[in-house]
Amino acid sequence: MGNQSSFHFSFGNSSYGPVGFCARVTAATPAEAVAILKEVFNDAAHGISVPVASERVEYIEIYINPEYVTEAGIDEAEDESGEKVTAPARAESEIESLLQVISTLVSSLDDASSVVGPGEGEKYAYQAELELGRATLKKYDRG
Repeated sequence: MGNQSSFHFSFGNSSYGPVGFCARVTAATPAEAVAILKEVFNDAAHGISVPVASERVEYIEIYINPEYVTEAGIDEAEDESGEKVTAPARAESEIESLLQVISTLVSSLDDASSVVGPGEGEKYAYQAELELGRATLKKYDRG
């Protein structure tokens, strides 16, 4: 079977919304893990039934669109020994989101700096924050 890793997928978050679920898939690569999970969801095209221990609830059925199952859904991976390995697609996706936020904040602070006077030891308002934001964007070729 070769070197296998255990890939943990996370979709939704019940701490912040009505539904969250996860899955753990053993595969050689992230792409293979995605293919395996998509196959399971395709086989359950009519939904996944959830057992209900209530006489007043007739049924709970969960529907999943396999088209949205991607490597970005992998939030954790472990090798055969249980050691954590990177989940690059998720990390790259999160970095991109953070860079967009930093870019927006730098732009807003730059605008605010033109109407607010500099603080003590600053050449312009929000100097330290702007320099840090710009340096971060430059590091990732965004500035």
